Parts: sequence; C-alpha cells; structure tokens
Amino acid sequence: MDRRKFVKSMGLLGGFVLSGTSFAGALAGKEPGRKLRYGNHANSDWEVIVIGGGASGCAAAIAAAREGARTLLIEATHVLGGMGTSGLIPAWTPFSDKDKTFYGGIAEKVFKASCKEVYHPKQADALPVDAEVLKGVYDEMLAEAGVELLLGSRVVEVKNKTEKEIGSLLVANNTGLTEYKAGCFVDCTGSASVATWSGARLLKADDRVEAGFCFLLGNVDFYSYTYHFRKHPKATTETIKQLVHSGKYPLLKESHFENQLMHSSIVKFRASSVYEIESSEPDSYPKGLARGRAIAQQVLQALKEYFPETFAAAVLINSGTQLELSVPSRIMGDYIFTKEDFNSHKSFDDEIGCRIPYRILTPVGLQNILVAGRAVSADADICESLGTMSACLVTGEAAGVAAGLLLRTKTKDVHAMDISLLRNRLKEEGQNI
Repeated sequence: MDRRKFVKSMGLLGGFVLSGTSFAGALAGKEPGRKLRYGNHANSDWEVIVIGGGASGCAAAIAAAREGARTLLIEATHVLGGMGTSGLIPAWTPFSDKDKTFYGGIAEKVFKASCKEVYHPKQADALPVDAEVLKGVYDEMLAEAGVELLLGSRVVEVKNKTEKEIGSLLVANNTGLTEYKAGCFVDCTGSASVATWSGARLLKADDRVEAGFCFLLGNVDFYSYTYHFRKHPKATTETIKQLVHSGKYPLLKESHFENQLMHSSIVKFRASSVYEIESSEPDSYPKGLARGRAIAQQVLQALKEYFPETFAAAVLINSGTQLELSVPSRIMGDYIFTKEDFNSHKSFDDEIGCRIPYRILTPVGLQNILVAGRAVSADADICESLGTMSACLVTGEAAGVAAGLLLRTKTKDVHAMDISLLRNRLKEEGQNI
C-alpha cells in the first residue's frame, strides 16, 4: 500500500470508529439512517478551517481569526497543543542566541506565557515545557481570538470542487458525520493528510521512521538530582551504560535517559528510538505507544536500583499519548527548504520569520489550502528544526494570516499571495522579519 492510500485509509478507519457507522458506510461517505448535517447549523458559513490543534494549528487559527475570518479549528483529540501537551516533549528550543529570540509574534507570546511558572536552569539552551501550563495558554489565546473549536473530531474525507480547489471536509465524531465548508483551509495535521487527500504531491519519505516517547517522573530528590545525577554527567553516563548492559532491563537503551528538571521534584524524560513505525502497518503506532510505556516503567525501576539517592521514592506520574516521529510526510511546495538554507542563514524575499520562506507552505497544484507545521516542504534532514514548537508556531501564524488576507482581498489562490502585504501584517503583529 502506498503512503497516500495508507493515510486515507487511516482517516476513514478513524471516522468509522468515532461515528459508530458501518465501515462500508464510512468508505462510501454515508451513515445509515442519518443525513449529513452541514456545518454547526448556526455557524456553518466558515471562512477558514484549520485541521490539527497542535502548535501550528493553534497559531494558524488565532491568526486567521485575528484577521477577521470566521475560523473553525478541528482537532482529533480532546486537548490542544499536540506534541507539546499530549506528547510531553521536554523542552522549548527557542531559536535564540541566548540574548534574544529570533522569532516574535504568537510564538513569542506563547513562549513567554508558558514559561512563567517553569523552573529555568541558568544558561540553558532550551527551557522545559509544562504541558498543563501550555494547555491553559492555548485555551485562553484561542478563546480570546474567537476561534470555534471542534475537538474529538477527525477529518475522514476531502471533497474537491475542482482538481485544484477543496470544497468541503467530511468530519466524524460522536454525533456522526458532518460536512464542513470553507473558503480556505490550513492543514496542520503534522502529516499533510488533508492536503494529500486533496491531491497534493508528497516529497519522498521513508516508510519506516523511529519514534520517541516522553514521560514524567515525580517525587525525585531535588538536591541529589541537581548536585549528583546532573552535576557529574560522566559518572551518570557510565552507570547508565552498566544498567543497560546488565541484562536486567531488556528494553532499555542509553538513548532512553535524556532528562530535564521541570519543577523541584519532577523530571521529564525523553526516550528516543523506542519503536520503528511503519506507514503500511496501521497498528504500529499503538504498538509504539505501548512499547514507550513499558520502557518508561523499566527506566523507573532501573533508576531506583542504580541511583537510589535520587530516585528511590520516584513514581511515574504521566506519559505521552503521542509519539515523536523523526521524519513525517511532507508536501512538495513551491520551494523545498534545505539544511544548507538553514545553516547558511539564507535570506528570502518571502520570509515569514526565522528565515523561513512562505513558499514552503504552498502545495504545488492546489489553490485554497496551506500547510504549516512539521509537514511543510523541506528536505528530510531539516525536519527536526522545522518541527520544533517555535518554528511550528511561526509557520502556523503565517498560514493563518495569509488565509485571512486572501479572503479579505478576494484572492482565491494561495500561490498569488501579496507577499508584501503578508510580511507587513506579520511585522505589525511583532514577528521578527
């Protein structure tokens, strides 16, 4: 099965599970005994629909609503924030020179608001992410912007007006199947699934990708962690090597012990390479989550045995419900961003922030959809940098502003965006360009 068919089959399966309809009915876009409802009755005339409520999706929805567009945000789970909340990613990578950050706008606002209550080590290259604080920040910002939310809902089909224009989305949730229409769409799913179903071309990606998993340990001894476990990294690393090779904990690798202090007694761990996800196997993702949880338990037990002064009383208090995927599906846009572009700090006439060009948001051959976040048009070896929360917030805000401006100027093609107008609006909202 190729990647595009796999993505679509997974979406249909998700709709089938959520809606309670027969699988055949879901494949046909029908539900026995119930007609499709158009929109939310009172609010069916959406101008912008954002799909995916992670960092890029939240920023896109806020920005589009700020431009005056009637905006709907559709998210498959029941919480906003994506990998920053559900995935428990350990830290902000702030795109800074330790003196000032390179981004502004919504990214800077989210960063400052979410870091107020978090422990900040001196001279840290990255700051811890408190998932609960971040949830509240997104909730407040979206409410203030007037964005309508549709949580626990999954897009299962895209209906095109033409080969180049999307007409509507078929969405499944516990009320059934509903069709939502809009003038412009922003795909922030992280996998470009909506853009793919509407006909976007994808850049070549591996069918197998390594997944990471994050979890929290609580009741950690602050003094011992700070002045022994962390202060003597060589000794700690050597002990971790011993426990990994002891044979007592067969799931563990040395890469499973990346850690960062969150609060006085809470430490966040990131375990890389916990499982290999295969795009052709729908059950590999839940298997990866199960493996991640099992690894978290073994990490806890190993730390208790080998570092009792620090972790004797520690408990596992939370684990991610999303996996961190190394190289996601990516669209082919009007420009393909490269690692060389990033490393050389290349300048672009259509820069939208952090030296990122607008053209990596625009799928070739499609007119009324933008893609933001991890699935933008970029080489595989730069995905990790463009997939950080700060970069996702930057591309999300740009996509949302662009969608609002396109509607305001009655421009029906994302490729015909007035770049000067877009950049001026981003500057007015505080983006560093």
